[in-house]
Amino acid sequence: LSAPDGTVLELFQFFSHPLAKPPVHAFNIMGCNHIAYTVNDINQLYEKLIRNGVTFLSEPMSSTYDTVKTMFCYEHDKTLVQFVEILDSESIRIK
Repeated sequence: LSAPDGTVLELFQFFSHPLAKPPVHAFNIMGCNHIAYTVNDINQLYEKLIRNGVTFLSEPMSSTYDTVKTMFCYEHDKTLVQFVEILDSESIRIK
């Protein structure tokens, strides 16, 4: 779902994960599981945040779904945060 201001709300259903109650901070939990930000230079942001002590789940990597680079980390309160750099806006599946 997208709003005129560019806000996007994605709804997921994970068929690949069991329905058993996962750990509190797992990616596939029901409800709001993370917040995402669109950024212009994900590599530069990654280096800056690493220098400032942020621990990431991985380095920026290419998505297998859309033409984007993405990375995840946890905020101090354990909220999962995703950063996304759109590489080709014409080929994005969700508009």
